[in-house]
Amino acid sequence: MTHLQKNYSNQDPACENGDDFTHCNLSQAEPNTVICAGKTGLVFVECNLSNCNVPGDAVVTKCLIVQANRDAVVEEIETDIPGIGTLEVRRNVIVGRGVQ
Repeated sequence: MTHLQKNYSNQDPACENGDDFTHCNLSQAEPNTVICAGKTGLVFVECNLSNCNVPGDAVVTKCLIVQANRDAVVEEIETDIPGIGTLEVRRNVIVGRGVQ
């Protein structure tokens, strides 16, 4: 089966042996998320495979391949902001934690 320009973000697409994925978004929230487990002969062309772990025999051409924990805490900062004890600096977000 050919999957063309589909958005399978944060889900495991229904794969069959020999499926072709072209211009598809298969990105996952957690690093090393297995997709299409146990399937063989898959082809991925110009797909977003962020945080995906595809079967070992898959052919991957011109795809975005990265493993990144989007919520990893990079740094904790103490602050004098009223009601906020520390700030967590994350990759894309700053999260304030209240003082109790």
